[in-house]
Parts: sequence; C-alpha cells; structure tokens
Amino acid sequence: MNRPVRERFAASLAMLLTVTLSAPALAQEDAAADSTQPGASYTLESTAGYFNTDRAYFAPGTAHWGEGFSRGRLQYRWPSGVQLAAGGVLMTTVGADYYDVADQNDGLLDQLSIAASDLGGTGLGITIGRQNIQLGDGFLISDGYLDNRAALWSIPLSFYDGVKLDWSRGTARATVFAAAYSPSFEGALGARPDGYVFGAEAGWMRSEGTELALAYLRRHDTSVIEDRAQAISLRGGWLSGPFALAGEAVLESGLRTGTDLAGEVMSLPSGRARGAGSPC
Repeated sequence: MNRPVRERFAASLAMLLTVTLSAPALAQEDAAADSTQPGASYTLESTAGYFNTDRAYFAPGTAHWGEGFSRGRLQYRWPSGVQLAAGGVLMTTVGADYYDVADQNDGLLDQLSIAASDLGGTGLGITIGRQNIQLGDGFLISDGYLDNRAALWSIPLSFYDGVKLDWSRGTARATVFAAAYSPSFEGALGARPDGYVFGAEAGWMRSEGTELALAYLRRHDTSVIEDRAQAISLRGGWLSGPFALAGEAVLESGLRTGTDLAGEVMSLPSGRARGAGSPC
C-alpha cells in the first residue's frame, strides 16, 4: 500500500475503531444473541481489510484499496414477546477498487424492525420493517440490497424493507413475505426499480439440517425494467452425525425487459463430513 493510501486508511480506521470502542465492553453480545430474554441488549463490531488485484481475469490492470466498517445493533424485548430492533453501519474505503469505487465514506441504517413471536400461542410470528429475509441457505432469496458503495467487499448488506410471517408447529414450518424492490439495484439494471418481491415457503424440519421445503418467489416491477420473474424451488437436507447432504432445484419462468427467463437452475447436492468433536 503506498504511503498516502496507507495514511488515509489508518486515519479512517482510527475513526471507525473510536466509534466502536467508545461504547461499553462487548459483554452484551451474548445477551443480544439470546433474543428470547426480556430487556435490552446490543452488539458492536468493527473490522478493516486491505485488498490488491493484479491482472485478475475479471479485472484487467491493478487495483489496491482499503476498507473498514463499524456496525452496531440494539434490541429491546418486552415480556409479551414483542421486540424492537435497530442498527446501522459506518463504512469507509481508501484508494480505488477495480470497480473504480474510490475514497467513499457512508453511513446507513440497515435494520429497523418490530417483531412479535408466537402470537396467542399459535406459533405465528411477524416482523415488520427493515430486516434480513432468507430461505434456506439463501440460494433462492437472501440479498435485498446491492452493495455498490463504500466497503463493497467487507460488509455485504442484504436487508429488505417489508413484512414477514413465520409459523411453526411441531416439525411443520411456513414463511410468507413481501418486500419492496430495492432502488439500490438501479445501477445494475439500468433503471430505478419500482415494484416488489414476494414469496412463500412451506416445509418439514425434523431437526437442524434435516428438512424438506417447497417455495415460490415472484418479482413484480412496473418500471422500464418490467421484471416479471418467478421461480419454484424444492430444497432438502439430511444431517446424521458427522455427515450432511443438501441440495436445491429451481424452476424459473417469466420475463425481464422482454427476455424469456424460462429454465432450470440447480444447486447441486453437496455433502460434507464434520470434524470429530464438532457439534451437529
């Protein structure tokens, strides 16, 4: 890293670390992870990285840049099971990456939601607001925000603005959601999206990693993009002792800017063996 870039990156990193370290110790992190307990909890994290590419196949020429971010989360849960969550990030880049994103500083509210769980003892929960939405391992849906500004590599933002319903009873599971089509995709799609995405999944889960689920997803956009993509997914997984096997098949159809999207997509079955002594 050349000296000007190094010095500016060090100054930016110092700012981010100051924001993080000025808060109390991170002992509350475990409490935040256990969201079933009433009361307030928080998490804080900060990281930095340096990247260099030299005649990579996807980026001719060379590029070197630094990235850093600080992120905070605050949650408050009432005894009734209602939970309020808010969080934001501060991001910085120094130097130019191979997308020519250079010397960017940004702040973003990436979580603001209210949720209620097990309404009336029915197993039904609802979350409204800015939140992450993911089905399975995220092959079909997981990323509602296109990272095209500061800290492109270090902090992949993925939130949606929408509503999600979750239900579980015994081994049965179901999820229904609807969210706005994020305007962050304007650069990639060539126009500002004006629409929404919605979907549903129902399935069976015997235990973590052993499941079978059927899902439907649809995008509806009324801008010049005219996105009418839809997909049906069947996914499953099996976990026994140190062995795990999972796979997903997706049948896609619909149109986007006049292009027929009909086809099949496979997330090929993958297996792995856990190391001795690892939790299942």
